[in-house]
Amino acid sequence: MEKHYEITKIDFNELRNQKRELLKVIRERNLPDGEDDLDGILHLIDSIQDFVCDELGYPEMEVFDFQDEDPEFNMQPETLWDKNATTDVHTKQQCLCSQCGSDNIDVHELVNPNTNKVKRSEYRNELGLCNDCGQPCTICFSTLKADAQVIGFQVLSDDDDSEIHPDMVTGKHIYSLSIANDMIKRGCRNPEQQWRLLAIWDGDIENPVFTFTGDPRA
Repeated sequence: MEKHYEITKIDFNELRNQKRELLKVIRERNLPDGEDDLDGILHLIDSIQDFVCDELGYPEMEVFDFQDEDPEFNMQPETLWDKNATTDVHTKQQCLCSQCGSDNIDVHELVNPNTNKVKRSEYRNELGLCNDCGQPCTICFSTLKADAQVIGFQVLSDDDDSEIHPDMVTGKHIYSLSIANDMIKRGCRNPEQQWRLLAIWDGDIENPVFTFTGDPRA
């Protein structure tokens, strides 16, 4: 992917932090639209962010801070978005499945058949398909540690109680994707009980007990 040399030197983590502080100052000044001279700087940052995403193909989650782009956006608890999290060099923003919390998801993209140019979207609230739980889902965002990854899966009841599946030993035990999906297929003695997959990220469970070795998605 061709990138401009000057653009590649930008630290977008730092740019997001600077934009966040600029937005805070502008909101505190509370001047009428068009009368704050800081708006010009804000529009310049917006233009840079739009350019690197639309023209250079940078992932939007690495360039924008979606909480500050739309502070009134209604983040539902189940979207796994941490509204109090800050983005710095030690964190990353990930698109996740709203059903199981996995990052193994696909979305549809609009492609111009004449130019092969992909029309990017913000993804949030967009419908996608999760390759782990196999369910259509709403794409949501979460701020995670930079090295965070899915380490296994659990199976919980699909209700407010979120009880663990009878085949699970304890709430600390995590399983591979294939074993967890087998649990869901087998169900339990109560045929009316529904079960759902839950992706477990490192740090979610203190001292987890692994029931498998190797790739958690095997």
